[in-house]
Amino acid sequence: MSATGDAQSLAVAARLIADEGGGGEALVRIYERYFDSLAPIIGARGVRALFARAVWLEKARHASLAALALDADARGAAAELALGLKDQPPDVVRAAAVATLGGFLCLVVAILGADLAAEIMGAELREIR
Repeated sequence: MSATGDAQSLAVAARLIADEGGGGEALVRIYERYFDSLAPIIGARGVRALFARAVWLEKARHASLAALALDADARGAAAELALGLKDQPPDVVRAAAVATLGGFLCLVVAILGADLAAEIMGAELREIR
């Protein structure tokens, strides 16, 4: 189990990352899509804060995230994370991407609720309760 994500959010995150081709670039595409959906509701800073919190909570479990500091603008946060992971082995990148996305989704659902999050971001979020 992830520091922030539960089994349901991690399963959704793993499926989304795999569907996008895996790794850091998949995380960037997914995050930017969710950012565009969430920012009008909770603000760009709110989306970035949730993502940064997910990264921070995962640092203890994923050494590859330990040295990362997210300094990018809100929409570029995932791209900055992917850039920081680019020299890591693919399985490490995939694990960090899934854990971070799973934590992010778990936080979003905790704040908005699964039904509202699904309406805003996609039906797959209804699986996270």
